Amino acid sequence: MEYSDFEIFCDIKDTGSDSTGRVLMTDDGEGIDEQQGDGIFSYLFEGISEAGDYGIEFTIDHIPTGSSSLKEKTFRVTDYQPVKKEIYLKVENNIIAGSPVRIYANLEDFSSGIFIYTITLPGGEVLNGELYDNGSKINGDSEASDGIYSNVLEGFKETGEYAIELRADYHSIEGYDLHQTMEVKIGKYVGIEIPEGVLELDPDSKSLKTILKMTSIYDEDLPIGINSQKIDKNIIKNVEFDYGILEAGSGIDIEMTIYFTEDIQEDEYIINIPVVLGQVFTKDIEVKFSYETIPFKFDLKTLAGLIIIFISLIPLVFLLYTVINLKKLNIKLTHPRIIIEFSIFIILFIAGIIIVFI
Repeated sequence: MEYSDFEIFCDIKDTGSDSTGRVLMTDDGEGIDEQQGDGIFSYLFEGISEAGDYGIEFTIDHIPTGSSSLKEKTFRVTDYQPVKKEIYLKVENNIIAGSPVRIYANLEDFSSGIFIYTITLPGGEVLNGELYDNGSKINGDSEASDGIYSNVLEGFKETGEYAIELRADYHSIEGYDLHQTMEVKIGKYVGIEIPEGVLELDPDSKSLKTILKMTSIYDEDLPIGINSQKIDKNIIKNVEFDYGILEAGSGIDIEMTIYFTEDIQEDEYIINIPVVLGQVFTKDIEVKFSYETIPFKFDLKTLAGLIIIFISLIPLVFLLYTVINLKKLNIKLTHPRIIIEFSIFIILFIAGIIIVFI
């Protein structure tokens, strides 16, 4: 049988309008027809306006003989909705403003799709982006093509609530392009203002003091601490705060004192102090400081101390003269003269040393 000997026409009776009329179906491999000359004749009808029964009349003409036949069929259109996949969303949120947020999402069968997020900031500004399944550490994705999409989002600098909407676009097994959406809200409830500029380390105590301004709109008190496992123990000995609790809904200035090891060398440093709130939420505080030993300063105080030390030498000279001439002066070591000269020397000498070095 030669399929090219046939012509097939169709006439579709639309329930909501007039019929299409006699339409030629094709077997030329173009448009809706997948393959030329395979005996499958095709026509794409896009005029369906509503659900219902549609009558269709086929006319089949055999060109060599001029004979034809007629066939009537009915097809039913229903308001069909394909089954959608569930979308699973996980958000890792740190309540401290300025901390990143990690988002993970996947379809229930871990199939591929396109995951787009929209974030509404507390002030109303909107940010958009995409989750990835490429195995990149930058995106926080642990394994490529495992169906789990992720990203690490920055820029959450304001305290307040953030609305995150995630849309997953995918292709269903029925051949439909579908999408699912999910929305969550997260909060940044604690703000920490860190010190700016280069601070100076106290060379005598090898310590550094600075102020952290903390504000909380959280509904619970938060203990303040340090993650000691994350500090650089080669140069940092200990970190202390003058407050141990950040109270709910409060704002305080907290003095942070950093104690350094004796091995620290003269240089400029940038260090991160991992502040922990509520024993869970961590914020790295970047501190810049310089360390240099202070040379001996010759000022008025030092001059006064040296003068007193010099004056103390006068009674020392008299004391030495007296001791050397004990027999000549016919006195003993316990003589009041010796005791007075020694006492004046000691008092003046110690006073001068204290003024110079303290």
